[in-house]
Amino acid sequence: MEYKDELTPLESRLVECAAAGEELDCAPTGVTTAEFDHIEDWEERKIRAEVLVALCTGERPDWTVHPRRGLRLRGAYIAGQVDLSRAELTQCPLAFHTCYFEEDVLLDQATTTDLSFTSCVLPSLSGARLNSSASLHLRKTHLRQMAFDGASLRGIVGLSEVRLINPGGYALDADSMSASDVFLHDCYVKGRVRFLGANLSGELSCKNGTKLINPGGYAFNVEACQVGSTLSFHLGEAAVGVVNVAYARIGTLADNIASWPDTYSLVSFSYHSLGTDESLDQRLRWISNSKPFSPHVYSQLAEVYRSSGHEGFARQVAITREKERGRQPDLSWGSRSWNRFLGLTVAYGYEPWRALVLLVLQL
Repeated sequence: MEYKDELTPLESRLVECAAAGEELDCAPTGVTTAEFDHIEDWEERKIRAEVLVALCTGERPDWTVHPRRGLRLRGAYIAGQVDLSRAELTQCPLAFHTCYFEEDVLLDQATTTDLSFTSCVLPSLSGARLNSSASLHLRKTHLRQMAFDGASLRGIVGLSEVRLINPGGYALDADSMSASDVFLHDCYVKGRVRFLGANLSGELSCKNGTKLINPGGYAFNVEACQVGSTLSFHLGEAAVGVVNVAYARIGTLADNIASWPDTYSLVSFSYHSLGTDESLDQRLRWISNSKPFSPHVYSQLAEVYRSSGHEGFARQVAITREKERGRQPDLSWGSRSWNRFLGLTVAYGYEPWRALVLLVLQL
């Protein structure tokens, strides 16, 4: 349906700037990105969401958006819901800078190119099953939640200095999402972060001071996620809540042991190498704290050590695995006793020379 309402002077300027590929700067003169709170007269900078949507979707034949530079808006108050669900935006890059969104931004099932939000405030950003030929960037932006479950992006999803605050609910839902890389750098997240079954060809990175907080629930859940390159897990402090990497398959694990919380699961977690120099004792404590107990957790670490030439470390991990197996509450008294006997005599077969020492001492 063609948009026919009369435009305000500011909205008319937006239409003109979009056609020319120029940024419409609504912010007061001299206001920088660090001075968002200094803008008090938001009403004078108001642009109706329906005008923005009509411009992006081509509802008016005489309204155009520059195909390369796209629509760029700074210092505006967006009144109403920006509903671009199912919209075709392949020739309409969107860049919002220091903008205040009154309601949610919806991009569910939309087809897009580059999207960026810098120093913005919005209730939520939804892009379920979005199809993007490019990337999504959020910098210094505050919002309650992001939902990109089932989204497909050829580029990266980059969050830098972003605050996601939704205590007890989901803060970032990216189940079954596919992308090149995902970065959460220097972010503050209060709520659930989920990448269940996501497929990333490159890196999944949580570092540079990022904080993940969800007491009593999952703080970081990447179960069955596939990461072609590196999972970087260097938080500003230990995650608060449960971390679950069960059944995830990655290339390199580059983590900081101090980032892991008290409760986490490594069950069937698969990785090819370690990208940090944590000590053997630290790694043994790391795998021993994983719940529930799983022999695979130990076998996986032993295999990584073995493939990197640390046969002695691999042997110690295997011995620890058998010790832990003997401590499981479901073992019978006889099985537990036999496990202890094998540990004392031949270290479960990994140090058979112990039996020879015992035999010599008896002679």
